[in-house]
Amino acid sequence: MGSIVNTQDSRPLLLVTSFPGDGHTRPLLRVAAGLVQRGWDVAYLAASQYEPKIRAIGAEFFEAPDPFTPAKFAELGSQRDIPVGPRRYAYAMGCVFLDDLPARTERLQETLEALRVRDPGRQIVVVEDGPNMASVPWRYGRPLPRGFDEFPRTLGVSPCPLIMQSVDCAPTPLGLPPDTSYSGRLRNAALNQLINDGPFKKLHEKRDAVFRSLGCTSLPAHTVNDIFFVDYDQTLLLCSPSLEYDLSDKPSTVGFAGCLPRPPLGKDLAYPPWWSEVTNKGESGKKVVFVTQGTVNTDPEDLIMPTVQGLAGRDDVLVIVVLGSRGATLDVSRLPTNARVLDYFPYNAVLAHADVFVSNAGYGGFTHAVVNGVPAVFAGQTEEKAEVAERGSVAGFAVNLRTQTPGAAAVRGAVDKVLADGRYKRRALELMAENEGMDSLGVIEERILWMIK
Repeated sequence: MGSIVNTQDSRPLLLVTSFPGDGHTRPLLRVAAGLVQRGWDVAYLAASQYEPKIRAIGAEFFEAPDPFTPAKFAELGSQRDIPVGPRRYAYAMGCVFLDDLPARTERLQETLEALRVRDPGRQIVVVEDGPNMASVPWRYGRPLPRGFDEFPRTLGVSPCPLIMQSVDCAPTPLGLPPDTSYSGRLRNAALNQLINDGPFKKLHEKRDAVFRSLGCTSLPAHTVNDIFFVDYDQTLLLCSPSLEYDLSDKPSTVGFAGCLPRPPLGKDLAYPPWWSEVTNKGESGKKVVFVTQGTVNTDPEDLIMPTVQGLAGRDDVLVIVVLGSRGATLDVSRLPTNARVLDYFPYNAVLAHADVFVSNAGYGGFTHAVVNGVPAVFAGQTEEKAEVAERGSVAGFAVNLRTQTPGAAAVRGAVDKVLADGRYKRRALELMAENEGMDSLGVIEERILWMIK
């Protein structure tokens, strides 16, 4: 646990906690850093690998359990035998988010009790990554932590799309566009029923068993996806309204903060020797196409190689590849002369010069494209990526290829479509301006202040 020090502040202590994955903790770390800079005292409950970064932003560190053991990775690896789709999604949701929820909840309780002993009179607000769910069991009757006569207020911060079930859209992970027509709502209801009675049935049974094991006296009547958003006192999505479906049944407690602003690039960032080809693209007349698959699905045959091959030999295009893992390499003999490869590099550094972003539709990549005003081509089907890709298409700044493994011709056609049709770039710039105007960190602080009145 963190060092126990005495603090005196009339404002509440903010206890931030997030699921131990970069896509969850990195955004919450940036939120925590912004709140520290605004004068709040912040304690952060996270896995040990994030301790240096947490201390560097001026927050107090408390250690959370990390579920990603070799055994867990082996268990996750077995999902490759399940076809991509609802059954695989449900398996991964249970394995990743539910199996270790008891450990996360117990550690949150220990941390709250330690903070209460240290400063008995100080209010605490829990700021939680929505999918982490560690605070949720107290909404369903789990006995209160020692020293508390009521559970602290909770603010969910969501670094993922609004994937709750709705009358207005098909269920995750089908990746279908929303449809609010009479026939569309019939479709949505039928698909929600089918997925809940089929692939999600075992997931919900696991959810109920986990909640009972945590001493809950009642159980959620909604899906695990819904819990991410509706089981906090307030929830803020890290995007603007234009990046989400306009759901008529979205709870009033769920709002929009906007995408987090671009962080400054490190002064010690080492640029590759060929970087002038990127910064001088105006002189050469070349378009810069940036392709990456993030840090999880890193098989380059899925998207990177089809992009490189599809644009090979083009004198008008420079392809920048970021592999997403330090020390990763590609077979140089397979690379055309207009491709450049980096193992690990800040997205924002490349996106500042990119004309098109090709991605497998991770939500981090999605929001990076938005805050840089770069139109995109998305190709993703695992996890919630089909939902992310479709939101990019509906928002008007991206082409959705609707596959995990597009061919070279499909990528080439989509890139050319984005480059030729100025509406994609104009829409990307509109969305960038919309999110810049929202001041996400200010919205989060205002919501906390409103909650504690």
